[in-house]
Amino acid sequence: EREEIKKYSFLADDSIYFTAARLTNSLIVSITHPKNMDLEFNRIGTLKTFVEKQNNSTFKKYEYKDIVYQEQGYMIKLRKI
Repeated sequence: EREEIKKYSFLADDSIYFTAARLTNSLIVSITHPKNMDLEFNRIGTLKTFVEKQNNSTFKKYEYKDIVYQEQGYMIKLRKI
């Protein structure tokens, strides 16, 4: 099990991409964002969909319980409301 924490500037880039460099077994994505941001979460090439586990005005959590193959992952699109 490995945990990776990354910080992004919403002002510098409104799109965040992740694609696996190697086979990954299960994936949990947790996102904290300002209240004035709308967030769109999309899968990239995965065989199944991510399950939304938590969703409120400043925090989103998505889970994928299967193998994520190379070049598969997700994209997060941010918009200021």
